[in-house]
Amino acid sequence: MPPRNRRRRLSTPPPSEARRPPAPTLSSDILLEIVARSDAVTLFRFAATCKPLRRDILNPAFIRRVCHEPGAIVPPRVLGFLDHHIHNEGGEEPRPPVTFSLAHPATPAAASFSEKHLAPLLARTGAAQLDGIVVPPASRSGLVFVVRGIDESSRRYSMAVYDPLAGKLTDFLSAPDINHDYSDRATSTYTYVLLTAADGIDSSFLIVAAEFPRRSRSVKVQTLSADAASGGGEWSAAASVSHCRSRGSTLHKDTAVVVGGVIHWLMEETDPEALRILAYDVRAATAASIELPTGGLTIRFSRDIDLAASPDGRLSLLVADKLVISVWVLSSGRTGTRGWERRAVIDAEASVRSVMPEVSHSSFKGMVKLARSWAKSGAVLLQRPVTNMFYLISKSDEEGLVLVDLETKEMRKVTMKRNALPYEVDLESRLSAMKIY
Repeated sequence: MPPRNRRRRLSTPPPSEARRPPAPTLSSDILLEIVARSDAVTLFRFAATCKPLRRDILNPAFIRRVCHEPGAIVPPRVLGFLDHHIHNEGGEEPRPPVTFSLAHPATPAAASFSEKHLAPLLARTGAAQLDGIVVPPASRSGLVFVVRGIDESSRRYSMAVYDPLAGKLTDFLSAPDINHDYSDRATSTYTYVLLTAADGIDSSFLIVAAEFPRRSRSVKVQTLSADAASGGGEWSAAASVSHCRSRGSTLHKDTAVVVGGVIHWLMEETDPEALRILAYDVRAATAASIELPTGGLTIRFSRDIDLAASPDGRLSLLVADKLVISVWVLSSGRTGTRGWERRAVIDAEASVRSVMPEVSHSSFKGMVKLARSWAKSGAVLLQRPVTNMFYLISKSDEEGLVLVDLETKEMRKVTMKRNALPYEVDLESRLSAMKIY
């Protein structure tokens, strides 16, 4: 046996390596310059490496640089379409992967994020999460609110909020005290609104269910927070909020715009045939009314009206009168009073004709519909012209849309699959909301 006191021989580095100085440490300024010249995904990964670098990356000045200055690597918002293949003719065959097509902005940073991160991520995780959707959903700040079907045991709608970037799905049932009978629209109408952390709420999302009784001036509201939804779906008690809307008024569109935690709906008045904005403050649980420009816009066949949010977080109004698009912004004066300011007037006729030459001159009636308003991201989608009140839909499985860049006033044609879901990711808000440890 070898002697017990024999020492283990340790390897020693060669003399040349022993004399080599340690590698120099890069300063925080150099690291930030490397980050600012990378891409969006690399930036988020850098922010997870260490506390000092994360603190520097989350500095508001640095966020403005990487999101808005020339050569920005993080697109503030990415708009596109999720194609979830709702019609699976294969029966028992697995559903095809979810695909993502970029609509706006047409920048290298947005294309890189979409192709290298968003599209592969959705292809891996999205098919199972988006299975069974039967009603078109709403998307806000990277979250998707969907209606999945009817729960047979309770006879209530099965709903969910899906976060594609995190791969998380939260299931819950519809509000129990809201009248969901669409065949009874003569009595009331209802809608659901998705709020996110970017709206100043205290959870990752909040669902607001609102019912508008035709014979009442009040609005019935129920809410469901993310924590309550994850814990079994306990909705708040129904509350009726008084409002000065006229009796018989109804929703103009089943969409809403959220600005600063306040929900805005366009309401159709009965006498006269004009529109008014109903504003509901979620935190204060109060309702108010906002008049439209020039004393309220009338409803007529040649005009389409939609609400939006401006890039600086103010309520906007988009009016498409035939092929002339007006952009209005609600602003506050020095005395505190609010008024509408017309920001832009865009004559879209020549551009729409050029990007849609397949539409015949006889069919082209000089009118488009506002398919989706993404004014906060600087984009608006226009549907095809209408003939005899019917949309001219292409015979393929894709629908042609015109995207209007509100900043440059340029237009280009984009295509959307028939079953695609409009999807928006607010990368700037997600970056700003990251915690500093």
